[in-house]
Amino acid sequence: QPDFNRPREALEAFALENLKMVGTLQQKGQVFALVKAPDNALYRVQSGNYLGQNFGRIVGISETDIKLKEIVQDSGGNWEEKEQALLLQEQGGSK
Repeated sequence: QPDFNRPREALEAFALENLKMVGTLQQKGQVFALVKAPDNALYRVQSGNYLGQNFGRIVGISETDIKLKEIVQDSGGNWEEKEQALLLQEQGGSK
């Protein structure tokens, strides 16, 4: 069951499918991912941060994706963990 008492993070306001991983960076041995939100703001996230509206907690970051564990409620009202990934969006081409 998710912790309803913890403060919500900025990227929890957006559905996971509306977030885009646009890159990674490394500082002092720590790997961060860069995530673009629908409002065009860029966020730096790391393992332990939360993303999306299903209590998705980042459990790993690679150069190609962000791995998350979401906590979702099934049809019986039970909470279960579900693994998700936010893939790197390839930049390029014109819109």
